[in-house]
Amino acid sequence: MRNLLYVFCLLLAQLGANAQENIEFTGIIVLQDSLSIPYYLNITQTEDRIEGYSISDQGGDHETKTKVVGHYRDKELSFRESEVVYTKSDITVLDMCHVFFTGKLRKLTEKQTIQGDFEGFYSDLSPCADGQIMMAGFTKARKKLDRVDRKIDKMKRFTDDQKQAINVTKVLDSVNINTLRKNQVLATQWKEPEAVLRIWDAGREDGDRVQIRIDGSIVQRNAELKNAFIEVSIDATQDVLIEIEAINTGSEGSNTAKVTLQATGREDVEILTNLQTGEVTKIKLVKEDIW
Repeated sequence: MRNLLYVFCLLLAQLGANAQENIEFTGIIVLQDSLSIPYYLNITQTEDRIEGYSISDQGGDHETKTKVVGHYRDKELSFRESEVVYTKSDITVLDMCHVFFTGKLRKLTEKQTIQGDFEGFYSDLSPCADGQIMMAGFTKARKKLDRVDRKIDKMKRFTDDQKQAINVTKVLDSVNINTLRKNQVLATQWKEPEAVLRIWDAGREDGDRVQIRIDGSIVQRNAELKNAFIEVSIDATQDVLIEIEAINTGSEGSNTAKVTLQATGREDVEILTNLQTGEVTKIKLVKEDIW
């Protein structure tokens, strides 16, 4: 019995040593023409290998989420962007530039900063824009913003409503949500033959109504969003265009909805829509290997 207990403890210790932890960094990349672009990195480490994703221009018109692969060994971090998960950009695929970075890092933790030169390459590995990358641990950045919020809360010059409006931590949280607004188009490669769209009101139910169209055909004409999701099955054997139109705005501001696209064996695509009455946002499921 003691031997079994000993083996069990060893197994638990090994599982703990091999447990994966998300490591997050946030910052900017600066191109040679001095253009700076918000950049977010979320990775996990398995032995000396790393994988995860990056999000560039987070919250902007060209927001793009890309898979990342690489390694960390001998106090050196090396990663490259590989497959695009989704993009809001209308830039052609051939013009998409992927980040390749190698730099020294004492430890792969959020207490460190990532800084140095990166090289950019198109999908055919021909060179594109180079520049610099500057990132800090996400938790570290969040703690600094928390301190700013606490100072603002103590200021008597602001009303409670004003303090909520300028809450910088809440702003940081909102940037981490992939939000689609009017006339924006999110494109994602969809290799699976089917897709399931789920849409619901993730906050307080306030009477928001939407119309959902698949390739021009109405599948939900005047659906009221509730906390329980509405589910739509989609034939994705060919390219698919999904349109979500706000029929109204509810009792609490704009028409907002949480949307997920799902299929067996792949990562969910999560979206938040934010629309006014009559505004439309679009999602494209693309079958061709465009990235």
